Amino acid sequence: MKRLIVAIFLCITFSAIVNAAQRKIAYDRDGKIFVADVDGTHSKKIADGDWPEISPDGARVAFNTEGDAKNRPGPERHIAIADVASGKVTVVPNIPSDNCFGPVWSPDGKQLAFSIMADNAWHLGLVNTDGSGFRFVKNAELKPDALARRNGRAMANRFSATISTVFTRSISMEMF
Repeated sequence: MKRLIVAIFLCITFSAIVNAAQRKIAYDRDGKIFVADVDGTHSKKIADGDWPEISPDGARVAFNTEGDAKNRPGPERHIAIADVASGKVTVVPNIPSDNCFGPVWSPDGKQLAFSIMADNAWHLGLVNTDGSGFRFVKNAELKPDALARRNGRAMANRFSATISTVFTRSISMEMF
């Protein structure tokens, strides 16, 4: 019996070590997206952009591309996905705005939630990662001051563990 308990313990420990080594983080610095191991080692630039969010399986990173808008004042921001292994970047198609930001993954990695400007107001958008199934979340008009980074605020969108709920909140960050 002791051998069985030790064997189970060793299997669980080995599994935890292997899975910990595969976990990744994504971060941006100076307009560039990086992926690294959770301990900060093996950092690798994978794209140009901002607001990165690593997928639940660690294989992809959703982020914002940014450029000058051609038809209006301000930036043009699109949602893009980079494959961590290859570095291939794909801009998510079929989103009806050129001003989107802050993508977050659903727990199953099949959808993205993000802030989107439409009809001169901020809304919460949902889309499948291949660009299909775009929709606005009903009753989710976001207050403009909740999205203004310059005013010390940032937006935090998060899926629930069941995928059926998206939480959106304004986070106030004090500047000292």
